Amino acid sequence: AMITTAHTDRISAIATVPVTQAFGAGELAIVGSKDGTASVWRFVTSDFLPLRPKFRLKGHRDEEISGVALDVSLNVCVTISRTQCCIHSLSDGSLSNVVKPPKFPGIPLSQHKTVFVDTSAIALSKRGTLVLVCQSFPVGDDSVRKPIITLQLFSLNGQQLGSRALDTWRG
Repeated sequence: AMITTAHTDRISAIATVPVTQAFGAGELAIVGSKDGTASVWRFVTSDFLPLRPKFRLKGHRDEEISGVALDVSLNVCVTISRTQCCIHSLSDGSLSNVVKPPKFPGIPLSQHKTVFVDTSAIALSKRGTLVLVCQSFPVGDDSVRKPIITLQLFSLNGQQLGSRALDTWRG
């Protein structure tokens, strides 16, 4: 299938991994955009194959994608925006899971709003875990004005496995 237009807004995140297959070595790339979509590309070391995306990934409802990751051995690619992290199959681009910011991010606030941070910092491990960065804003508490930044560990099925608040003195 030919995808005529990859994105309608600026590129906001890119990740690549090397791949080798019977028809040639190359790179697999995922490109996230401000338009809320991502595309997966297969770059083959060849002079005669056209350069075009394999498929387009959706799921963020026009919310800017800030980070992307992919792993060929796990057959997954991941996109993240402010309110969700989408996990897609590398085989066909289908959406396999959606991870939301945690309700209990491991912070000492009883009322808060937690979102994923607008950063390209996302890690996908070979063991099938994701490390994501969240920020929690206090609700109704004037004594704490700065958001609390946390690292969150999730499984690919969306289960929160752990969290760690980052020290404020680190900036």
